[in-house]
Amino acid sequence: MARGFFSAPPLNYETLARRLAIFHKRRATPSLLADYIRANRQLQRTTNQTRHLSPGQNDLGLKVNVASSTLEKELWAVMRRYWSMCVASDLVVQTYVLSADNADIGPAFSLVAANHKQHSQDLSPGVMALVALLLRRNDYHGCFKLLDITLNSAESKEKRRGQWLSTLGLGIVGATGAGAFVSTCLPLTPWLLSFGVASVCVLGPFFGLRTIEAAAQGARVAWRPRTGFFHRWSQRHEWQLVNRIITSFEEHHEVNGRNFHTSEVRRAPSLAMFDSNDYELHLPQSRALTFPGENFVADERADELARYFRGELQRRRMVWNVLEEERMFIECWSAQGENYFWGEPDQDPAEMVQFHSRAKY
Repeated sequence: MARGFFSAPPLNYETLARRLAIFHKRRATPSLLADYIRANRQLQRTTNQTRHLSPGQNDLGLKVNVASSTLEKELWAVMRRYWSMCVASDLVVQTYVLSADNADIGPAFSLVAANHKQHSQDLSPGVMALVALLLRRNDYHGCFKLLDITLNSAESKEKRRGQWLSTLGLGIVGATGAGAFVSTCLPLTPWLLSFGVASVCVLGPFFGLRTIEAAAQGARVAWRPRTGFFHRWSQRHEWQLVNRIITSFEEHHEVNGRNFHTSEVRRAPSLAMFDSNDYELHLPQSRALTFPGENFVADERADELARYFRGELQRRRMVWNVLEEERMFIECWSAQGENYFWGEPDQDPAEMVQFHSRAKY
């Protein structure tokens, strides 16, 4: 069975079933399982576009309109049959996750969690693939659930703790061995040189990690200063994914200085009309800008989602950082006030390049 055994033309439900029966009698490989996943998902996409035939038109009695849910159940049954091979293969996990356009992604959580548990890396490719799929579907609750069962699970924490202890032990042994080598082979070497060699072996990796951590201080979400350095370093992958989730949410759902132009909050200027552009700044959960006689109606869905994000940040001991565009917008508004007159008709805070700050944020 060569590569492309399942996805080779002609591809329909009957040929896929016959090829699967042959596959069960042979030796399974991860590449063939990945090819079966691609063929099954491709058949799900083409089945939805197939023209429905009447019983009189289907003389051969072929199953040409098999439901996508049936194909997905058969796919998951094959995955469960070869579960150990699927969990151990990054190719199978990534193919199963990335090919799920409109399919049910619920079973993928258990597959990715099992793959991450026995993975040698701190951040498995399956976790990254599933996070990307969930962000395309705007499923932020699913993203945090995935972090809890993978990077934030008890098994992952114990695994990272063991790695830290082994690394520390190797550092101590290396420093001791280097000092013993210098003092034995080079007896005339000053003791300060031996001490310097041992210090470099111990403190070199530490300062290297500090340098890597300092390069990530400009992110949207950062660990709180009161947490220890080793704790922040051990949770760096979770911190990166949380930043990716928060950034994706802001880029698609928040109106700020960065996407002020594309949000269409003002009309395009026209030479046929002479009018003035009025800007209103509506603060979250604020009644200060409510007109007389107007009832203040809060958005329950927005409040619920904001509370969810706030709870996740508090539970993970993280804190918001201020975006540069938001800081510039707030400085301009607080410095100029509500009666500021714009010099150009179509000028807005998003076009301002530099403001002189009166306070340090």
